[in-house]
Amino acid sequence: MVVKARGGHPRRVRVRGKKYHGRTMRRFVIERDIPDIGSAEREQLRAAAGQSNSVLRAMQSEGKHIQWENSYVAADKTFCIYVSDSPELIDEHAERSGFPATVVTEIGKMIDPTTEKP
Repeated sequence: MVVKARGGHPRRVRVRGKKYHGRTMRRFVIERDIPDIGSAEREQLRAAAGQSNSVLRAMQSEGKHIQWENSYVAADKTFCIYVSDSPELIDEHAERSGFPATVVTEIGKMIDPTTEKP
């Protein structure tokens, strides 16, 4: 998509969707309040990832379209990037995995340093 920036110069804005089995899914940022997660040891993070992946595999085997891309770990929060058909699937994953989905925000557009290039 090309939009006009200030001054009338065109610039690119990437609108991203994730292709999954031939369908485009929506991308979300999930903010999870998890006390002291930033000080978790590698094995604890590995176990958490395993628990999340196990639930995701189960949901996918049920025909639900949801996928975890990555997460950023801060002091008392994680910020997780997921693609899914709906925010309800994000909530279902949170409930089944035991990891809170404190705030779920759909990503409308993504920009990066290359966005300034025509």
